[in-house]
Amino acid sequence: MVRALDEVVENHPHETIVVVSHADPIKSAIAHYTGMHLDSFQRINVSPASVTVFDFHTYGVMMVKCNDTGGLDDLLPEPEDKSATESQPHDAASGAES
Repeated sequence: MVRALDEVVENHPHETIVVVSHADPIKSAIAHYTGMHLDSFQRINVSPASVTVFDFHTYGVMMVKCNDTGGLDDLLPEPEDKSATESQPHDAASGAES
């Protein structure tokens, strides 16, 4: 499971990836990425249709959600503030707004 996840992440850098599996492979991934010994993975509960989210970075992996059965809205990227990205015209010589 870990090898498959690492390969998918490597092949899709900076992308959001969804991987669907049964409980035991998910529990083994949770154990691995959180540093738990694999012998203890049965202590983790993974409910049917629950969501576990990892955020993979260059320097490590962070578990963002575990066994979550609620919504996923908190995982959506923040909308860009259009007022901050739209610049108003400026006078090139003084930098003053026109």
